[in-house]
Amino acid sequence: MTTEEILGLLENVELVDLSQTIEEDMPVRIMQPRFYQNNIRDMGKGDVSYSNVLSMGEHLGTHADALSHIVHGALNIDQMDLRTWMGRALVIDVSHLEPCAKVPAELIKEWEGKNIPIKKGDIVCIYTGQDKLWGLRPNHKQFVENWRGLSVPAAEYLRDRGVKTVGTDATDIDANTPTNDLVAHHVLMTAGISIMENLANLSKLMPGPFAFLALPLKIRNGSGSPIRPVALLPR
Repeated sequence: MTTEEILGLLENVELVDLSQTIEEDMPVRIMQPRFYQNNIRDMGKGDVSYSNVLSMGEHLGTHADALSHIVHGALNIDQMDLRTWMGRALVIDVSHLEPCAKVPAELIKEWEGKNIPIKKGDIVCIYTGQDKLWGLRPNHKQFVENWRGLSVPAAEYLRDRGVKTVGTDATDIDANTPTNDLVAHHVLMTAGISIMENLANLSKLMPGPFAFLALPLKIRNGSGSPIRPVALLPR
């Protein structure tokens, strides 16, 4: 394929932004650092340019987890193949489940029967409906409470289907439980499967498939990175 052919394809696709806006007072999990944006240059105050200093954690907002986030000695974000976050994507709707529910493997199997089989190398996104609760402080608490996540059997099923990345619109791929033991994280990441969290606008894409593209920052030894994911749809 030529450069012109690639550019022609890009000119004929619709882009759907799947990221939450990074801004002060955005929802942040307990024990995670909040986002701060400090102005250091301002043309309105006589400076020759406009510029800010940002302070943020690696797992803030819409982000990707490096395998090293959970698996000691595994790949850091700067070492991972960029194709981890590009490919065919599907969206599984679990928003009808009770708050804090763990998605059963049977639900995913039933979804496949009604929609489309999951293939090796797919990116599977879990739509919990949590993104509708996104809000700035002091209206942030609902988003970081009572989210749905994968059960261990569901994570194992996706692993065995050969997916390469799993995403969610919630703050965590594991359900909100008192133990917060990250069991789904462990199942996926020990198998080399990356995780994306805090996705947005998945409800516009159900059930798929669609082309997915996201790129993390190249942070040396990073445990994760903010991403700007997009869905590419034919016009």
